[in-house]
Order: sequence, then structure tokens, then C-alpha cells
Amino acid sequence: MTRPRLLDLCCYDGGAAMGYHRAGFEVVGVDIEPRPNYPFEFHQADAVEFLKLHGHEFDAGHASPPCQNKSAPTLGTNAARNAATGRTHPDLIPPIREAFIASGLSWVIENVPAAALRRDLVLCNEMFKTEGVSVIQHRVFECGGWTPPQPKHVRHRGYVRGWRHGVWRDGPYVQAYGKGGGKATVAEMQEAKGIDWTDDHFALREAIPPAYAEYAGRHLMAHLTGSAAAPLEALTAVPLFEEIPMSQPPTIPLGAPASWSRVVVDRAGSQCECTGGCGATHSRTQGRCPRRHGGWHNRRETRLILAPRRPLTPLAQAVALPDAELMAECEECLKGAEKLARAPRP
Repeated sequence: MTRPRLLDLCCYDGGAAMGYHRAGFEVVGVDIEPRPNYPFEFHQADAVEFLKLHGHEFDAGHASPPCQNKSAPTLGTNAARNAATGRTHPDLIPPIREAFIASGLSWVIENVPAAALRRDLVLCNEMFKTEGVSVIQHRVFECGGWTPPQPKHVRHRGYVRGWRHGVWRDGPYVQAYGKGGGKATVAEMQEAKGIDWTDDHFALREAIPPAYAEYAGRHLMAHLTGSAAAPLEALTAVPLFEEIPMSQPPTIPLGAPASWSRVVVDRAGSQCECTGGCGATHSRTQGRCPRRHGGWHNRRETRLILAPRRPLTPLAQAVALPDAELMAECEECLKGAEKLARAPRP
């Protein structure tokens, strides 16, 4: 039986490719740089131009454009240095998306949570690897022409190992970027991500675990062939975003329980909906808080929280509220609104 052909753009060393291969595809990789460790057929070329010229030869496509312009180090740790040196990173998502749409293929674009992608699928390595050394590597998938089910996010098991703000913590997760300070070795990244065909340190940092693409690939294959997707054990479709641990009532983590509607999430567009209820005017951003789910602010990753529009609403009442009385808020705005609600009235 002939395997459907999948074009793997911005392929690097093939983390996604191996997953699609395991899902049943014949994979062909394209990258602007030579990739001697890529495990399948490879072409060194411009991704968009190759897609325009050869897209008709494939059944589906995947792209993992460079993520540095929206990665955590770029938006946080390295932001000041990059600003001082004028260093920038290209955003290839828009031209690749346009080329995919024009091709008529069913496609996937994968990137970091802060990237400007529609969140059709959000994956974390904890969904697939719950024992041994691992990485917390959330990735967002925008899918064109098809929609995969969202698996449930499993609660993280502990800390990420390493130094942070002068404090050393041990835990089951390693930092798959940089060197020193307790960050992952090559062997640890190989084990954590399930990659054994390359020992290139930078390539391992950039690669997604093949399990991500295997999950997406099984459902993409089902879409193309009209068959049922082969199930991955312990995965069940539910929440909209990764689950966020509750701090204290009335905070409700966005994405759980599974029965909540997409209405609030779609309305918010992954951006905090606060328009001044926290006490801040947000005057620089047209009166609305600019923080986005998965973005970075003051060296902290933003996590939106689904909360009642009326601060301090008891949790028992909050979970029964209609969509119109709920809003997506960042933690800072939620705390500000609760503080104002508790303040004595003059």
C-alpha cells in the first residue's frame, strides 16, 4: 500500500518527521540549511518556494517555522540584549500559511505558544511521557482543512530542574535550551524527547518530540483516508487550553472542566479581556490589557484564567455562570480586580 506523502517544511533534524512517519506517511523534508541528520528524503531549498513549486506532489504538509521571534528567551531573558544589539528574527508563519492555503493541501503549522497561530491543538510532552526525565514543551498547532481532537493535559509532576532566580530546584523535567545551570545534556534531551538519530545539541533543543507529530499525524491520516484514527493510550479529547492549577477561589483554570464552551476563549482571542476593572487604565493599548496567553511579561509567562466578571464571586456560583458573565483574565488583572473589590468603600 502506498503511503500518503507529507511535505515537512523548515524540517531541521526531523523531530516532527519521525512522528508523521510513524503515523503512516512518506515524509519529505525541506530546509534552507543542510540537514545531514534528517532521517528521510531531504531537499535544501526555500520552504515557501518549494511548496509553491512542488506542493501538488503531496497529500499534506507540515511546517515548523523558526520560533525564535516568539520564544521564551527572546521575549524574556534575552529581550534587552536583542534590543540593544538590534538582533531580530524572521516571522515565516504568514507566508507559509498563505502558500499552504493556495496549495489546497491539508496542513499543519506548529510553533511556540506565543506565536500568532490559531490554537487548533495544544500539546505537551506530559501527555505522552509520564515517567523518567522529560521536558515541559508546550506547542501550538494550527490546522488547515481539518481539525484534530484536543487531548487532555496531564498535570505536571514537579519542578523543572535547574537554577531560577538564585534558587536550585530538582525535578523530573529538564531545560532543553542553552548550557550550564542544570540544563539538559544531549543524552537527557534524547531521552526526554524520544529522539535517537541525532546528537546535535542545537537540533535537539529545537526539535519537538516525535510523539506530538505522531498524534497529529494519526488524525490527519484519518482525515485523508476517511478512517478512524488509531488511538494513543491514555489520551482523551477535552480541554481548550493547557490546564492551569487553581490558586484560590474564585480563580478557575481556563480549559477545565471540559464542559465549558469555547465562547469565552474565542471571544478573548487568547488575550486578557480586562478593560480597567483591575484599576489600570491600559491606556497604551486602547483600554484593554495587552497580555496574551503564553506570552511573557516582566520575565513571567502569562497564563489566562477564566474568571467571573464580578470579582469575589464564590466558586460554587462561578462554575454555573453563563458565558456572558465570565471573562479571560491574566493573573495580574484578576488580583487587581479582587483587591479593588475587597477595598472598603468611602
